[in-house]
Amino acid sequence: MGRRRHGGVPVSFFSFQDIITTVTGILILVTLILALDMTTTVKRDAATDPAPKDNSATRLAETNAAIESATRRLRALSEALADLPQQSAGVEKAQHGDLAQSNLALTAQVAELEREANDAESRASAAISQLAREQDRQQQMQASLRSADTDIKALKDHGNVRLLPGAQGKTPILIEVHAKTASVGRAEANGELVLTQQIAEADLAAALTRLEQGADAERSYFVVYLRPDGVTLAARMIAMLEASRFDVGWDLLGEGQRLFKE
Repeated sequence: MGRRRHGGVPVSFFSFQDIITTVTGILILVTLILALDMTTTVKRDAATDPAPKDNSATRLAETNAAIESATRRLRALSEALADLPQQSAGVEKAQHGDLAQSNLALTAQVAELEREANDAESRASAAISQLAREQDRQQQMQASLRSADTDIKALKDHGNVRLLPGAQGKTPILIEVHAKTASVGRAEANGELVLTQQIAEADLAAALTRLEQGADAERSYFVVYLRPDGVTLAARMIAMLEASRFDVGWDLLGEGQRLFKE
């Protein structure tokens, strides 16, 4: 057997136990402080809001309300999608009817415009034809007036009576032309000149027509005596008489000469 040693230093655990006790006391103290702080916080919250809301229940209610709202919107959208084909068919039918009516109205308007254009074209053609006839008539009158002016100038140059071919052997109808009037008469067998009527410038065409109707172009002819102030009126009378196929002669009268006695 071994021998027990005597007289050594004894081992002591007092320091370790002291450390363990101190740490344990500190942990207990910290735990008490935390518990006291939590208790104080809960009491303060209870004092400020005696009936706290249940946040979970509130969020659940809001979520359910959002789900119901989305469900209602989805149901309405589904119904709208279901009605869309019928609405589209109705709109298409209405639009087709409107287009058909518009086409009919436009067709009627086009036909009316075509009729108006044809009428306007017809009126324009008639107006053009009438204008052409009027221009021809005016050209003939101007040619007659130019011819009469030429003959009058020749008469002024020569101062003699000019009888057209075929006038010999016919009875002359004498006309003395003034500025605004003309005197018509005849030559008697004894050579006396007799005044039969006066013609005003305003009644020139009608009076010459009556003279022509009362005379025979195969047996009578006209002799026009021009006074210096009656050249223009005489030119008109000569043109009208020649247009009626009467033979016409001219002569000039001086300032103091008169064909018929007053």
